[in-house]
Amino acid sequence: MRIVQNGQSGIDLWSAGNLIDRCTFIKNGVHGISTGGYSTIIDNTLYENGNSGIVAGSGCTIDRNTSGNNVSSGIVTGDGSTVSGNTCFNNGGDGISVGDGSSVTNNTCRSNTGTGIKVSDKCLVFQNTSYGNGTNLSSCSHCKIGFNYAP
Repeated sequence: MRIVQNGQSGIDLWSAGNLIDRCTFIKNGVHGISTGGYSTIIDNTLYENGNSGIVAGSGCTIDRNTSGNNVSSGIVTGDGSTVSGNTCFNNGGDGISVGDGSSVTNNTCRSNTGTGIKVSDKCLVFQNTSYGNGTNLSSCSHCKIGFNYAP
């Protein structure tokens, strides 16, 4: 499915347990994807949306998406989410921003205005590449951070 230039979000599903798979969201008025908790968002492409590419609730799985050139952030999640294998670039805010207790692995974030990877308390941050951002990787006193490339 391809959703282009919708005046609001491309998809706005605030119920829990949604699957959004292999879609393209370009130049939508608000977010590319907005979804409730415990949803799965995989293999999507999101460009030039009026706010963030993906905004997801708690406990979501966000895997293998490309989110770039959005007015705000590439990917934003609630607590306890898993964010892996995504590419976020040239966003006006953060590349990836996650809530407490989330896992952020194997992502690439580059050239975002804000923080490439912004984490909250008790997150796992492992094997990510983050460069050329306002700040490459946020610090966190209770996070497990290892083997990331973030000069």
